[in-house]
Amino acid sequence: MKKKVRIYENITPAGIFTKHRYYYFFVLENKLFGKVCNRCVGFISYGLLQKDEKDEFEVELEKNYNLDMEIEKLLPKGSCFLKEIELEIGCYYPRIKWISPLLIYPLEEKTNAIPFFDAAKMLLKKLNDISYTIDINPSNNLCYGHEIRSLLLLICMEIENNFVSTLKINGFIKDNYRTSDFFFLFYYWNLDEYELKFEYFTTYPSLRPYENWDINKPTQSLNWYHDYNKTKHSREEYFTKGNLINTLYAMAALIILIDAQYGINTEGGKDIFKFDGIKIKKPMHKPEQIYIKLPNSTTLNK
Repeated sequence: MKKKVRIYENITPAGIFTKHRYYYFFVLENKLFGKVCNRCVGFISYGLLQKDEKDEFEVELEKNYNLDMEIEKLLPKGSCFLKEIELEIGCYYPRIKWISPLLIYPLEEKTNAIPFFDAAKMLLKKLNDISYTIDINPSNNLCYGHEIRSLLLLICMEIENNFVSTLKINGFIKDNYRTSDFFFLFYYWNLDEYELKFEYFTTYPSLRPYENWDINKPTQSLNWYHDYNKTKHSREEYFTKGNLINTLYAMAALIILIDAQYGINTEGGKDIFKFDGIKIKKPMHKPEQIYIKLPNSTTLNK
């Protein structure tokens, strides 16, 4: 039997940071299970606990127990706030990478990711090739031409493919998808918090392609995506919209989607999930955006 997790939040100061300590509780077969998670400004960590605290615990419940009272016994003194997790324990949303302490995604998630990584890397290589002809700096933002426009079209079509594929695998199925449908994933991917820097283009600033996305204007509020649609449907009238700045924003938007789905490697080492020359500022997930495995289980279920 699966139960939703209850979240108690206790906030205490920790040096120059503000530490948010979350306690996750769920009941299974008359046992109360709990896990402690610490979250500090700038990073998320597990196991930074006081000596008298346990990282995970299990409590046998009486026949007529009061869950709130049982949980309160386990919490430190101070005000706590009750929340509810987004998803049932032991489950996950395919291609939505949330916090998953002490847990690795099912192997199929990484296997399915390979074609999407390959496509994004191919498009990034094409962008790097263009940089040998046009210097990538803000003064050249409005440079346009057939090569740049073609790359913009390819990138945005791949972005649409990522959105549609994720919606379908999560049960959101329809004949024709609109940008307003894509916005459904905005919350789950925390897209407005992402920031990306192309480190090889040293004079170019960091980009936040989803910063101003608005459900009331789902296409128009993304300038680069709105311009893509214009030049796609009317090259003769909007040929100049196939320019450098729109292409850079689109490339950043695509790489961000890959990270939001699977997580990418921007550090050292060599693997299929590594992107060179990319620096990403990732979102701080909301406390309810976490996957928790069932006791004695090593995997999650869709």
